[in-house]
Amino acid sequence: LHFMLCHAPSIVIVTGPGDRVVKAMMDAIVHHWWPRLPVSIRDSFKAVDGELMFKRNPSLGRIVAFSTDARKREAVKGKRSHNVLIIGDEYSAADDESDRMLVGYLSGNGINRMVLFSQPTRLTGPFHRAFTKVDSPFVGLTVPGSKSHRVSPRLGDNLARTYGKDSAVYRCDW
Repeated sequence: LHFMLCHAPSIVIVTGPGDRVVKAMMDAIVHHWWPRLPVSIRDSFKAVDGELMFKRNPSLGRIVAFSTDARKREAVKGKRSHNVLIIGDEYSAADDESDRMLVGYLSGNGINRMVLFSQPTRLTGPFHRAFTKVDSPFVGLTVPGSKSHRVSPRLGDNLARTYGKDSAVYRCDW
């Protein structure tokens, strides 16, 4: 929402590996952030066919959500804008074709950003390459659960008990 308001005309593409993940991301936007907006700003948006957009002029900005599933990629094709923000959740599950399509949106002259979230669970694929290639334009930021106020300390105890403190699961998540 912030990107749309500050960088019109814009498109925000929200993507994840499945419909469940994408729906959860859109629900977070609509149910958590939208109600916190001042009424004058909140009333300037509308939801249509799973997209969130400006009421008066939808071409100024929209949020489009789709899964990286090959059948769902069509949802975003043809939707372009001067400024682009791509938010990829669970991006280690993304395939090369989805990644190429999304990176293609970043080729304009506007403000173009791509934010990827995931756990490093694969040694191949676009998420792994983004943070291991020497000439990658991406910057990696690791946020362990132990440093987040949103994660209960009990998670670390449960992970250690279940997988052991020397396990990859514990080291990735905690």
